[in-house]
Amino acid sequence: MLLQTLSDAQGVLSDKLANLGEAIKISQQGNEKVLELSGYLFRRTHT
Repeated sequence: MLLQTLSDAQGVLSDKLANLGEAIKISQQGNEKVLELSGYLFRRTHT
């Protein structure tokens, strides 16, 4: 019973991780690195 639940949870988690992989984009714009995570933008400027 517990093993089945863990197996299901692992399947759901790997699906979520696959979706997350598609949702993450990293780009370089000049001296600025931009991480886009499901529509949220994080910018980091290198000096």
